[in-house]
Amino acid sequence: MTPKKALECYGTKFLTTAHTCRKLCLPMKDIMHGDDIHWYLVVILMDDKQVHILDSYPSNERQTPRKDAVQTMIGFLDALFEDLYLQ
Repeated sequence: MTPKKALECYGTKFLTTAHTCRKLCLPMKDIMHGDDIHWYLVVILMDDKQVHILDSYPSNERQTPRKDAVQTMIGFLDALFEDLYLQ
């Protein structure tokens, strides 16, 4: 879904107080090998413009794909919030 479509579908229900959001917690799914799935948490501190990846099973092999997925999500959120918080 594009950011514009997300705003059309969910904006009035969930984003009416987005300007007051200080912390955003996003569960992220990583498909590791075949059917092996691993979840990790991305915490975005809006005021500090910091992103923290909390991962109970860090993997050197999966570090780049996980960071790429986080970058994609941040890009989506940046467009969704129209550059209010994330850079």
